Amino acid sequence: MLPQLDENIKRCAPQDKETATIKQLEEADAQGYKWEGLKATRKTFQPRRTKFRNQYGQIIKESDFAAEAAAY
Repeated sequence: MLPQLDENIKRCAPQDKETATIKQLEEADAQGYKWEGLKATRKTFQPRRTKFRNQYGQIIKESDFAAEAAAY
């Protein structure tokens, strides 16, 4: 049962991605300015890094987030 489900997901995922992209472009087209919508779809994902500070105001490393949160 599980391998069949995996095959269905692998087969449907590209279609779902294409449908989502088309929907996103149609929404951008409805707003009137097409170039921004095209740039947004071609741009790769860039995570936003937040700078956390400890109780003394010093920026802490991402690897120390959990320890600092526990100490807080």
